[in-house]
Amino acid sequence: MSLPGLDVTEIVRNTAGKYLGGDVSNLSKDELESKVKTLASTQPDKANQLLTEVGDQIDQQSGGTFAGQTDKLQDMIKKQLGM
Repeated sequence: MSLPGLDVTEIVRNTAGKYLGGDVSNLSKDELESKVKTLASTQPDKANQLLTEVGDQIDQQSGGTFAGQTDKLQDMIKKQLGM
């Protein structure tokens, strides 16, 4: 996903390593998505922390420009992941 001036996949990639247990820089977008889905099903608290931190990074990098959209996106992702 992309927001003007931001690469959300890259923000997830830069944040996810500490929640997924290591370097995720070489994972494809599909592999990264699969790992996040697995995290959500096995450790929903960690997945929630990851989504919160990604949202915080988006808000920080955009100066809060997309805060409302970020909150809606986080809610949508949590619902899709059954969280």
